[in-house]
Amino acid sequence: MFIIIGGDGKEYGPATAGQVRGWLAGGRANADTRAKRVGTEEWRRLGDFVEFGGVEVAAPVTPNSEEVDAIPGLREAEPVTLASPWSRLLARCADGFLEFLAAVPALVVLGPDLMKVLQAIVAASREGEFNLEGLETTRLVPALALFTALQLALLGIQIFLLTSRGQSLGKILLGVRVVRADNDEKPGFLRGWLLRELPSGAIQGMLQLLPVVGFFLRFAFVTTNYLMIFREDRRCLHDFIAGTRVVRA
Repeated sequence: MFIIIGGDGKEYGPATAGQVRGWLAGGRANADTRAKRVGTEEWRRLGDFVEFGGVEVAAPVTPNSEEVDAIPGLREAEPVTLASPWSRLLARCADGFLEFLAAVPALVVLGPDLMKVLQAIVAASREGEFNLEGLETTRLVPALALFTALQLALLGIQIFLLTSRGQSLGKILLGVRVVRADNDEKPGFLRGWLLRELPSGAIQGMLQLLPVVGFFLRFAFVTTNYLMIFREDRRCLHDFIAGTRVVRA
């Protein structure tokens, strides 16, 4: 997919290589027309691309509004701006806060047993055994059921939004969205959630299992992953795995 700069100085696309060849053959573009691949920032001559090498056609004609409407796939390109690192971080924090809010009802149900559960979790992390002795199962079981139901409901909403519009609730609040890195289209389920979340989550889980150093390695991995948003392309490890990037909505 390509975006070209027309004779009027405006950007048009995205267009397939076949559509661009049609414009070349029709004199609407030539080998010197400036163009770039969707998902990149490098502008080059059309004649420099392998797909259009050696093509010689007439000088480009500036398209007017009627011609733009008449040519399938030719439209003024919408500007795409990378999301700022801080908006990405705040969006992630907002999603984390929503996960906490979804856990609050279960914490309320636990009531006075909350501290006992926290102590059991801390002990389990040290001793490798989760001891429920002394806990009121009449509170624990409903709390776990409520916690699971609300977390799954929130997860379902987030997956639906990421799949359908490339945005979690946090990203909607911060005005950013996930797109495919190759054509800036919606990422879908595979790229928008599955590949962005599961591989990095699995790596964190495996690191956490390592004795003694597991916690520190997991912390280092998470920190390094998110610091990658300060790179020029602002893509984290999960962006490279999924073939995505985050832009302003």
